[in-house]
Amino acid sequence: HQYAKRLGATTDTADDGAGAKRVRVWKKQDGGSRKRRRGGEPALDSRSSENWPASRPRFCRFALYKENMDTMEAVQRLARALRCKVTSVGYAGTKDRRACTTQLATVHKRDARAVAAAAKRSNLRAGHFEYVESQLTLGDLRGNAFEVALRRATAGDGSRAA
Repeated sequence: HQYAKRLGATTDTADDGAGAKRVRVWKKQDGGSRKRRRGGEPALDSRSSENWPASRPRFCRFALYKENMDTMEAVQRLARALRCKVTSVGYAGTKDRRACTTQLATVHKRDARAVAAAAKRSNLRAGHFEYVESQLTLGDLRGNAFEVALRRATAGDGSRAA
């Protein structure tokens, strides 16, 4: 780490999940932070940019279905399966952990087939894909719709309701 920093590079250490450590080294760009770009926008993962068609919009928007996990856990699982940064996955709001929920999400420069396969590997489902120019961000939520299903409900006197 110290040698790389003396050369003007930035480093970090990551755990690969199997107990092995990995050191990443990269050259600083314009002396700025890699965490945020100008305008306060999060840095997006551009590793898949080389083969991205110029005529295709930058984001893949899709419906993300999850069961019994909160939005952040679902986003982290999906990002790990896609091998991209968590900031490359956008969503408009958080959903309940103890429910079966569907919400819109976007991912930066990833093919719909890759997103569907990554979702399946992460115990999620994804569908209704389309390519759009802008990423979903917190606050883009247009509204909520709920369908409540009561299972094994009992009345106040202990009897089963029909």
